[in-house]
Amino acid sequence: MPAGIMPPARFSCDRKFSIQPGEVSMVRVGLVVLFLAVMAVAGWWLPQWLDAPSADSGADPVTTCRPLTESCRWTSDNGPAEVTLVPLSGDELQLDLILPGLNAKPLIVLTGESMYMGEYPLALSATDQPGHYRVSFVPPFCTTGDEMVWRVSVRIGGEAAELPFRILFSPSAAS
Repeated sequence: MPAGIMPPARFSCDRKFSIQPGEVSMVRVGLVVLFLAVMAVAGWWLPQWLDAPSADSGADPVTTCRPLTESCRWTSDNGPAEVTLVPLSGDELQLDLILPGLNAKPLIVLTGESMYMGEYPLALSATDQPGHYRVSFVPPFCTTGDEMVWRVSVRIGGEAAELPFRILFSPSAAS
């Protein structure tokens, strides 16, 4: 062997198991392939698992109402209630809430459903009709653009109102 060149290394562990120099790269490739396969399975399975209702909860999945494309009506303790969302000019939307018999002024809170971006409270103004409230707003800007899905929550006197469904909207449905 020429001077200055080392002989190929041979790794061994108690002489029962040995790895040749060419086999080291094969082991590394195998570990990388295994890691990528595990990540692909987790990427596909984990979101489905997190969204699935618990089998032992006994609760029915919560229904969803989309006020840009359908009527969101329910019966409250004080009579019929409704949320409507109407596109105005540009990106502006108008939300109308009919909720009779309130002692406190309601508040609407926007929360990112598809991506959490904080909470955006919107103060409602009472209209000429009792139990009717309205607010005009532009949904907060998101890097996903109009595909962002927002959840509308109703709060009365600082407490979340119990609704029979989730109220969701996407600005893309207003176009």
